[in-house]
Amino acid sequence: MTKYDELLALFKSEIESTLGYLEYSHQKIQSLPSDPHLSSSDKWMQVRELRNKIAHEYSRSDLKITFEDVKSYTPFVLAELKKVLR
Repeated sequence: MTKYDELLALFKSEIESTLGYLEYSHQKIQSLPSDPHLSSSDKWMQVRELRNKIAHEYSRSDLKITFEDVKSYTPFVLAELKKVLR
């Protein structure tokens, strides 16, 4: 097996593992009972993905896009927080 083949096998393994985790997470979120205080799980999944982007994949070149994403989700998160704190 060449170094290239080893690298491809490693990437394949990591991608399969990540996809499995995402599928597991999505199924867990979808199976949660609906909470009258919270909105759709799809929107929360998008907020979670944004959080992961900021925490793990952030780069200076994405700063403007990331900032716009944060601004667009802020009203939703604040409204959800108010519902929970009531």
